[in-house]
Amino acid sequence: MTITNISLSNSVELLNLYFNIKCIILFGNTSVSSKDIDLLIISENFSSIFIFKRAALVRSILSTAKKIDPICLTPTELADYIEKQNPFYLNILKKGTLIYGNKIS
Repeated sequence: MTITNISLSNSVELLNLYFNIKCIILFGNTSVSSKDIDLLIISENFSSIFIFKRAALVRSILSTAKKIDPICLTPTELADYIEKQNPFYLNILKKGTLIYGNKIS
């Protein structure tokens, strides 16, 4: 992955200023040739933001050489997906890399 640990740490700190992030999970193809960075970002603060505007807001806050492709959910929304056994989110939780916060199971 071309995004450095320092820039990732700075990005997390910046997002925390705006959203008080509970956790961030890196998932998907994270190889050097990958054109984007897939992140699952969990925050209670997303509840006041229309779900389709969350990712655009995160992208506007972060500026990196690679495209950030965030999925932004509240803890309740993620819990609903887990309860419904949504394979997409279960796979992220199983195979993704926790880069900030506490592990969600």
